This record gives sequence, structure tokens and C-alpha cells, in this order.
Amino acid sequence: SAAPRNASAELQGSISDWQPDVVAACGLHAAKRRAIARGLLSARFIDAAIMQRSSGRVLSPLLRAMARWGEAPRVLGCGSDITFAREMSGTFVKPPDLKGNNIDVMPRTGTGKTVTKRLRRDGLVPGVLFGPGDPTGELLQMPKQDVERLVRIYGLSGIGARILTLNFPDGVRKQDVLAKQVIYDAININVENVNFMPCGPETEVKVKVPVRVEGEDACPGIKKGGFAWKLHKTLTVTCKGKDIPSEIVSNISAMDVGDKVFLRDLDIPEGVRVHMTDDKVPIIKIAGKAR
Repeated sequence: SAAPRNASAELQGSISDWQPDVVAACGLHAAKRRAIARGLLSARFIDAAIMQRSSGRVLSPLLRAMARWGEAPRVLGCGSDITFAREMSGTFVKPPDLKGNNIDVMPRTGTGKTVTKRLRRDGLVPGVLFGPGDPTGELLQMPKQDVERLVRIYGLSGIGARILTLNFPDGVRKQDVLAKQVIYDAININVENVNFMPCGPETEVKVKVPVRVEGEDACPGIKKGGFAWKLHKTLTVTCKGKDIPSEIVSNISAMDVGDKVFLRDLDIPEGVRVHMTDDKVPIIKIAGKAR
């Protein structure tokens, strides 16, 4: 019909300056038929994108372009198809939905490979809640979507620095916990297992907090051809549950090539103790050669 042709022409004009591999990385293998059927993308455009998917040299511009797409998803005007493609990519930091940091859990019976394989086949993730002085723990199972949603939002290192709430089937019991261990299959892109420990507001815990860099766009060293090298991607800290920082941020907007951020330069929140005795330990360095 005329409407799909017009939509397709408008779309092609809006993405004429896109790199084809950007589209390939967004999971359009699965959405290809849906997109073509609605007149949203041409088959030739998608096939050209898929052909370039394996090229390693395009990875950096691909991620930058996808980040811009995440900030302005309506550039394609494709509605549900693009939402589906974004979810397939696993690259975007998705905003928390109405469930927040809650995970629905159920008691689990049985252990071993046979039981866990069956759970994963049914879309569930096995887990264990270890209490104080309980080496065996309480066996749990939970929907894979709940866990993987939090991993996509916070990352594998960031999820361990967040207080999560386990909701039990009776609707009464709720348990605040830390995800002390998340076993992730990088090949199949699946969460295999999660181990929890209780964490109240006054509970003193030892956690790994991710280090985040900001100000890269204005950094003179990066403009000259350098890059921000995180010598420590996480910092091990001890603090109370209510004081756990979600991340430790360092601003590098004034750094040149060769400059370093030391532990003493970081803004560590009050009540948080870093497990490093030397405050001269470098955390971030602007590495590379200046052009």
C-alpha cells in the first residue's frame, strides 16, 4: 500500500547517514520479517547490515551510534519493532521498570546438573540465600527475566553493589539481600546462578563497587588521541548496608595524556572504607600517545 511505502521512504531518508552495521548489531535478524512486512526497512538495507556484522574494526563507531540511538530512540519511528530490536541487543542501559530492584523467588527442591538444566530450560535461574552461620543456605529459583533485567541495568559489577529485595510467594516475606555472586555465561549470554546474602540497613558488609569515569568528551588527553584506562574497575569497600555507594565517579575532564587519578583523589563517601592501605595507588590513567 501507499502508506508503508511512504513510511519506508521517510525512514530510509532519516537513516541515510547511519552505518549499516549499527542496524545489524540491534538484533534485526529476528525482527527482519516483521520490519519488512510493515514497510519499515527494506530487505536490501538489512541484508547489507548483516553482511558487515562480523567486522571488528567497526565496533567503536557502532557502540557510539547505538548510544545515540538509545538517547533518541524515535529517530527510526518504528515503534514496537525498534523496542524489540533494542532489547535483543543487550547493549543499552535500560531504565528500571515498575519492579525496581525486586526479584520474585520461589523455594527450590533438588540440586545437581539435571535439576538446574531443567530450571534453565523452563526460563528459571537457580540461586541460594546464605544466612549467617548457614553453610548450606536456602535453595531458591527465580525468573530469568528478573535477574537479567538487573544485570542489563547495573552491569555484572554494579549489581553486587545494590540492595535487592526478594519477594517470596506468600506475599508477606520480603528479604533485603546483596547478590554476592552472579555466575554469567558470556557465550550463551545467560545468568546461570545467583548467590545472595542478607543485608539490612545496619549490616556491615564487604562489597565491590564499580568505578565510573565521566567528562571524557571534554578531556584534553582523549582529544589528543589518548584513552581512559581504568587500572581498577572496582574497589573493594566495607560499609553499612545503607551506606553502600552504587558507584565511585571520577571526573577526568581536565586530564592530559599521562595524567593519573590516585586513590586519594577519589571522592569516597563518609562511612565507606576502601580496602587499600596506600592512597597513592593509581586508579585511572590517560594512556596512549598524543597526536
